[in-house]
Amino acid sequence: MTDKTDKKADRFWETFWLTFLGITVLSVASSGALFFSHIQGINSAAVGVSFDASKDPFENGLTSAKFALNDGYVYRNALPLGVKHWAWDASVDWVDASIVYEGSAALHATFLKPWAGLGINGFSISTSKYNSISLAVYPDAQVEDLYIDLYDARGTSLVRQSLGWYTQSGQLVPNQWQYISVPLQNLLGSSTAKTIAGVSISTKNAGTAHIDAIEFDPNLITHELWVMPEGGGAPFNPFATSTPTTLPYTADFGEQDFSRWYSYYGSFASIGGAFAIGPKAPTYNDSVVVYRGGRFWSDYQVKTTVDWGLTSVFSLLVRMTDSSNFVSCAFSYYGQTLQIYQVKDGVSKQLGQTPTLAIPNEKAWENVSLGASVQGNRVSCYLNGSKELSAEIPDLQRTGSIGIEAWDANAYSSPHMLKMLQVTPLVGE
Repeated sequence: MTDKTDKKADRFWETFWLTFLGITVLSVASSGALFFSHIQGINSAAVGVSFDASKDPFENGLTSAKFALNDGYVYRNALPLGVKHWAWDASVDWVDASIVYEGSAALHATFLKPWAGLGINGFSISTSKYNSISLAVYPDAQVEDLYIDLYDARGTSLVRQSLGWYTQSGQLVPNQWQYISVPLQNLLGSSTAKTIAGVSISTKNAGTAHIDAIEFDPNLITHELWVMPEGGGAPFNPFATSTPTTLPYTADFGEQDFSRWYSYYGSFASIGGAFAIGPKAPTYNDSVVVYRGGRFWSDYQVKTTVDWGLTSVFSLLVRMTDSSNFVSCAFSYYGQTLQIYQVKDGVSKQLGQTPTLAIPNEKAWENVSLGASVQGNRVSCYLNGSKELSAEIPDLQRTGSIGIEAWDANAYSSPHMLKMLQVTPLVGE
């Protein structure tokens, strides 16, 4: 009887401990699975960076990520962590507590020239989630008006709008806060962009302004579209206040370098360590920019590396004195065809053209090497380091800067990305 009782007790404890051990292991495994499932589920809801189990989300640096701004704020007391900024012909204090609309700080911009501005990029906003953009502005009496532009994921500027137009009075009132909302559709135009990756604010006149609470809003509003009046955007002389640059010159694509360029029209932006240049819908099929420090350059060679956008033509301009006087090395379709044009007093004359040239069968759009040189009265055009076309121009102006032009029949085409640009002097410079 005792033996049977002892055996039953032994089996009881054996069964107890096996059951306990099994439950414990199962609990630990389940908890671990839930933990790792939770960890792998952390994404842009927390920090704006999508999680990929095969990659370090910070391997390229925090500022290179496209941050999803879940609350819609592009600026509130300060820039969101990781979002980038730039400025041209302007000085910006991004955290200024002197005049504030809400919270602890606002950005304070000193616009040094007409059409100067500031920009914010590196974020990602869904156009299906938001219907308007709102912000508070406090301009001085000199500014007169401010303008807002949005940029798609390729860095293409969309439709510019006046902020004064969207106030109750139809114009900005100096030295007081005004909260302004602009329908997103008025800024997108006919663009089919699914995301917005940048916003810029520029000025009509030199002056100062405080700007705060820049927010994409889901609220749907309507307002008549603003159209720039004829002659309202007349460019200033880009060389008048520029400091001449001594050759050689290498673009570093930073904010200060970007400010040394002037855009006559079209879309031109500094994005991700490159210059994006292309048409600006719906108004411009063309984009023309000039380097402001090169007005006294004479004999030089230009080398560039370009990632080709959907825009069909990329041109290097030499001896440029203004938007109506220069010589162009025009490259079509990844450099498949080259042409030389002289533009004098706004009249364009073709001086030469190549037959169809060989281009790579794969990734023809990537790292296209384009160049131009001018020495004396001779202009030459280069593709992948090889001289393909030259022309003698007897009445060519003796000095002038470099410029870039991009053109396409479709004003909504995506821009070229200029990744490298060097200008070196030639003998006689």
